[in-house]
Amino acid sequence: MHAKEKSFSSSAITDWKNLLSLARYHESLSQHRGSLIAGEDFLRVEKDKGDSVARMISSSHKKVAADNRYGLMKIFEVILLCERQNIPIRGHVEERSNFIAILHEIARSDNKFSSCKVLLNIKD
Repeated sequence: MHAKEKSFSSSAITDWKNLLSLARYHESLSQHRGSLIAGEDFLRVEKDKGDSVARMISSSHKKVAADNRYGLMKIFEVILLCERQNIPIRGHVEERSNFIAILHEIARSDNKFSSCKVLLNIKD
């Protein structure tokens, strides 16, 4: 087996005379570089200089859930408004229903709700 085929992770060091060349070779391995990057990322996260992937996913999920909750509350408000005012929700065609028209009006003045339009599949 050649010195270049050995790595610290797959076999024990027995050739102490060539330790320096083995160490240099080990440093060039992608596994070594990947471990260094992972270690640096771990230390950065531990020092709160960055967010872990789990934290980023969790905060992103919380934002999506909050946005969806806001959109659903607006939809419930429109349904309750129609109920209180005896306004039929349906129209002759879905695109021209009272429900969709009221949602469009709310979206024109509420930027947060208008960003939910894609999720609600409301056609302009």
